[in-house]
Amino acid sequence: KNVAIHNPAGLNVEDVYKYFNDHKTLEGFPNARTVEVNKGLGFPCDVFIPAAKENSINGNNVHLLNCKILGECAALPTTPRADGVLADRGVFVVPDMCTTVAADLIHYVEWLKGLSHIRFGRMERRFEMTTKNRLLEVIEENSGKEISPHLRSLGSNGMTERDLVQTMVVDSIHKIASEVSRRAVLDNSNYRIAATTIGLEKILKVYANNGIFP
Repeated sequence: KNVAIHNPAGLNVEDVYKYFNDHKTLEGFPNARTVEVNKGLGFPCDVFIPAAKENSINGNNVHLLNCKILGECAALPTTPRADGVLADRGVFVVPDMCTTVAADLIHYVEWLKGLSHIRFGRMERRFEMTTKNRLLEVIEENSGKEISPHLRSLGSNGMTERDLVQTMVVDSIHKIASEVSRRAVLDNSNYRIAATTIGLEKILKVYANNGIFP
């Protein structure tokens, strides 16, 4: 807590996670330099990711950052003042509304599952497995070659609930990123303003469709 570790050659994330669980601190992590958190902000990097708490990047420490991209992976980690400084310096900021959407999507999936009381993919998985097996048989018949057991096992298994959820989340993130990127170019704005504009427009559309506003 309240320390940062640095190794120019990189850090093994699993080792760092295990060390923190065992010692409840990162101080003393082997083969890494331990520094104060604010000093750690100044290490040069391509992407800096604040992922802990809000307002962690603020007017008092934003000048220490030495990155090309800042990816917000916490709720409101950057204050408005710091955001303006980063914009003036040309640092590309990926706002939390874009980076944390995966968690919201998973919560949405859990909500849908609670309504239906059925596991995702349960109804279509057997049909999918049968279809894939038949396709593999046709390939073998026409090629005259037998498909290896490993490839057959990969091809004949239906998608699990986890596979379906991951596919939905990744597809949604790609769609959101493309939509925000296009809007930022169209409005000549940054991603935060573009994402906020899109979100507000969708809320207003829902309100209008439900007769909340005249």
